[in-house]
Amino acid sequence: MKGLFAYDGLIGRLLLSIFQFFIVSVQFLATALLAVLYDRIVGWQATHLAVWLGALALLPIGPGVYAVLAAMRDFLAEGGYPGAPFRRFWRAYRDGATRLWWWWLGVAAFAVLLGYNAALYGESAIVFAGIVIGAALVVVASVAVCCAVLLGVRGRPLQLVAAAFGSASRRPHAVVAWLFVLVVVAGASAIPVIGPSLALFLPALAGWAILIVNAAAGVDSKLAAAAA
Repeated sequence: MKGLFAYDGLIGRLLLSIFQFFIVSVQFLATALLAVLYDRIVGWQATHLAVWLGALALLPIGPGVYAVLAAMRDFLAEGGYPGAPFRRFWRAYRDGATRLWWWWLGVAAFAVLLGYNAALYGESAIVFAGIVIGAALVVVASVAVCCAVLLGVRGRPLQLVAAAFGSASRRPHAVVAWLFVLVVVAGASAIPVIGPSLALFLPALAGWAILIVNAAAGVDSKLAAAAA
């Protein structure tokens, strides 16, 4: 009984794991603050200003995605709460911003393109479906690029993108699983009443699930070995 409530006991590890999911998710939500302010103050409008401000508001989220994956990879690799959640997250955020700045700028440019398509042709069901599919592909591609960098892939931008997309194309089932995880998380956050509360844990849960998929699919041998 005494060991059960010890710092490294079952309950202690469980509480620390819950804290890890919570604190990583809250920090990710902080990176989305500009997007939230944009939604509340400007909102979607079919204007040049709204399209460009919306794309700029998305920029801080990209490194946040990388930081979530990095933080949860540490959690899985170390078999539990790794400690120093703030330092680890923001160090990873800095790495994601400096190593992948070109990718995030490209994503913002693509968001501008999607925004103009929505503004000009958004009433068409076919165009709207194309916008949704395009946005989903960009999100999945961003996850692939982040995972490639976390796995130690280096090189010029085109080499990095080629390596990330090559790995994803060899494991399409993993990509489908990523997309499924992201859809489930997005749906859970939209549940009335409890959705906002779940959102305090969902970003880290999504990162954790994506990394579990990577380990199971053989994408990340380090995590696969840690789980063995």
